[in-house]
Amino acid sequence: MRDFPLRAWAYTAAVAAAALAGTLALLSGTTFEVLPTVGFGALFLAAELAPVPLTHMSYSVSFVFALAAIIVLGPAGAAVAASFGALDLSVRRREDWLGRIVFNGAQLALTTLCAGWLYGVAGGPAGGVSIGDFPGIFLAAAAATVAYFVVNGALVTGMVVLVRRVSAREIWTANLPLVTVTYFCFAALGVLLASLYVPLGFGVMIFLLLPLLVARRAMHTSKTMREAFDATVRSVIAAIEAKDPYTRGHMERVARLSDWTARELRLPSHRARGVYYAAMMHDVGKLVVHTRVLQKPGRLTDAEFEHIKSHPLRGEEIVAEIEALAGVLDGVRHHHERVDGRGYPDGLSGDGLSAAARIIMAADAFDAMTSTRSYRPAKGVAASVAELERCAGSQFDPATVAALKRALGKHGWEPHADEVVPAPAPTRAVRVPASVVLATAE
Repeated sequence: MRDFPLRAWAYTAAVAAAALAGTLALLSGTTFEVLPTVGFGALFLAAELAPVPLTHMSYSVSFVFALAAIIVLGPAGAAVAASFGALDLSVRRREDWLGRIVFNGAQLALTTLCAGWLYGVAGGPAGGVSIGDFPGIFLAAAAATVAYFVVNGALVTGMVVLVRRVSAREIWTANLPLVTVTYFCFAALGVLLASLYVPLGFGVMIFLLLPLLVARRAMHTSKTMREAFDATVRSVIAAIEAKDPYTRGHMERVARLSDWTARELRLPSHRARGVYYAAMMHDVGKLVVHTRVLQKPGRLTDAEFEHIKSHPLRGEEIVAEIEALAGVLDGVRHHHERVDGRGYPDGLSGDGLSAAARIIMAADAFDAMTSTRSYRPAKGVAASVAELERCAGSQFDPATVAALKRALGKHGWEPHADEVVPAPAPTRAVRVPASVVLATAE
């Protein structure tokens, strides 16, 4: 049980105690219906057996049955039914199987209990649904949905933080956009199931399990495709790093910095994700730069420097074939521009530069400064931030630099000082004005 530490057991015990106390309190003075509870429990378990894996957690379609059970059985009966969802014995292959089963049952019960309680507070009908309950029942169902989403997310996040030591912010930003709308869509289906249960019984519930599992399959397929895309991107990165070893890890670090900065700038989630991928691919154009130029041990000639400067254009040509990056191609093409218009390849300035370009420009330079190179050691974080701030308004966008600084304050950063292979400094034989060089980036 080394994967389920003592702090996780203490947390599990607290959640289980709260779930048990709440269920017993709400069961007092009510009639417990065994067969319907077991029936809903079986449906809940069937849905939980096919979860969609997300980042650090998983998601299932069981909320549909949780809401239907809340309406038909009340919060206490629904909580008991929800605890059946933990009886997935396939987890016994894991070393922490017992802790997972206990915690999953406890958190599912407590989450459903809280959602059921708020459903009642919001005036939701109990024991079933009649035509007179519409459309008011949707308000109570929405309240239950919000409670279920928040409590479930908070409880699972707490466990992941304790076991994996991942920040809660990272967990919520990675998973929240993927499931929010789905929860409210499933809430409407839960109300429909509850309204059909009274006249038709469990037959219709089991029949409607099939489209739910189809919906689950669609969600899983979407995630699998995204993972396949991620794997493809990383394969391309590996090819670039094999050709230009001194930038090993650079693109992934720039992508992480860009993602943080985009979120600090409050870009919509889909745009932040696009910036992340554009940053991952920002140096892909180096695939068509001559290896002898990338790895030249001495100073570059004018012709060689111009050849290297072509990599943003070549990179745009490569990623233009990737539909998912259609909205952020300029982030790849313009990551060596400057806000004063003295960059390349197009000499754009100010508002002519997209948010993706402004973000990647700053993240690229920051990682370059905080990484060890064969011709200089890594700079410290504070010194690198100070350099970005010094160049804000000329080379970098001031708002973007401020957002990157805030992100670093929240997440922290360690200079990349691993041993690197010998590589040339990014210089050429001609004299370059100091105002053009400033903060350096690959």
